[in-house]
Amino acid sequence: MWPKYVLEGAERREQGPVSAAEAAARLVEHSMAQLDPESPEELPATVRAIRETADGLLALGHPLGCVCVMQHVADADKGAGADQFCRFAGDMIAAAIALYSGQPQVSAQVGAQTAGDAEGCSFMVRPTGDERIGRIQRRFVELLDENRRDAELVTAEAVPL
Repeated sequence: MWPKYVLEGAERREQGPVSAAEAAARLVEHSMAQLDPESPEELPATVRAIRETADGLLALGHPLGCVCVMQHVADADKGAGADQFCRFAGDMIAAAIALYSGQPQVSAQVGAQTAGDAEGCSFMVRPTGDERIGRIQRRFVELLDENRRDAELVTAEAVPL
């Protein structure tokens, strides 16, 4: 979903440590830049804002760019009471921040359009000590960095049709 964001994060980590807050702020910029007003549902985890809290980073989803919109249950009547319906979107947001920062992250859904929350879907993202999640996210970052360094940039013009 955010290929330029992920590559930017890899380059940024080469310059030194990256905080989750910095990674989240960049995710908002990349998310909103990719949002197509004509078909926002194509991005199932669009982040419109981040708030730093004592519990972590509160990621506010865009009301038209979330899993519940893609599944056509975004209004409170159709998806009544489904307060964890978009947990997958939160997992994608946490993974994106982890890829950018190099620090394992987890999320928990704390607000849901389908449950009638006025701010829409929102997710608390925070660092994790869960070895299973951390091992997967760290390995993905390692492979990304290895392959990015070894990769040769290919432009669209260089690919035969």
